Amino acid sequence: MKNVVDRITCSGMNVLIPTLERRQRSKYPLLMPTFHGLCLSGFSLLELLVTIGILGILVGLLMPAVSKAKNKGHSIACISNLRQLQMGFLSYCDDHANFMPNNHAYNYMRQWRSATNSWTGPSNAAADRDDTAIRMGSLFSYLTASTIYRCPGDRSGTANTFTRRTRSYSLSNICNGQTNDITQVLLKTTSARNPSEGFVFIDEDAESIDDGHFYLLPFPYRQWVNSPAYRHRTSAGLSFLDGHVDTWQWLGGKPSGQDLEGLSLRGLLRLQKALLTGYE
Repeated sequence: MKNVVDRITCSGMNVLIPTLERRQRSKYPLLMPTFHGLCLSGFSLLELLVTIGILGILVGLLMPAVSKAKNKGHSIACISNLRQLQMGFLSYCDDHANFMPNNHAYNYMRQWRSATNSWTGPSNAAADRDDTAIRMGSLFSYLTASTIYRCPGDRSGTANTFTRRTRSYSLSNICNGQTNDITQVLLKTTSARNPSEGFVFIDEDAESIDDGHFYLLPFPYRQWVNSPAYRHRTSAGLSFLDGHVDTWQWLGGKPSGQDLEGLSLRGLLRLQKALLTGYE
């Protein structure tokens, strides 16, 4: 076996490397010829750790921005869903002599469900595993898909499963909802005297939603019965009878509970003022 002397170029300098046969060149791993006259060398452990650390810092800096952008995208999509629901609602009213779609609910086997002929069919958002009930609703023919009924930021699942829920939105109890001695219910859109201020659909909290009937007690009650969502950076989307859609932020924390005061009460009062009212 003869010795061989190879001449290679590294950084513009001629370097002699004593080797054995070419098949044994692996004995000199730290100094190997490369293309374009460059030399390859491996990372040291310290360099590798520094690189990993820098990458970790960059990921940590980018994650909040990515999360914020994702949440913003969900909020925009949620507003779009509410706008389509509102347009479907108004189209239904135009086709039915200004009468609003049915919004009644009942307690069936310990589950609150909307009536079969309601806007969302016999729906219970916390229990339904598919969109069968929604497709039975009186508004479905005015919309393009059942996915419009669910906020993309709603990651909650149905009871005891990991199945995504089919609905995140509910209709104000004032809109052809349950009648009682506490709240005034409107049957027709033409009966409302504050269409630009009165809300119709609302993004409801995952722990509150069941049927499609959002029940809100009027002033001076200081408690939530059903609660608006809090998932869009402490905000929820609402649609209004005149067709516009808005996002409201809840400054006093997640809307829930009773005997409210301070900022928590302020959020409740604001929504109570947004209840549709009718002419006497």
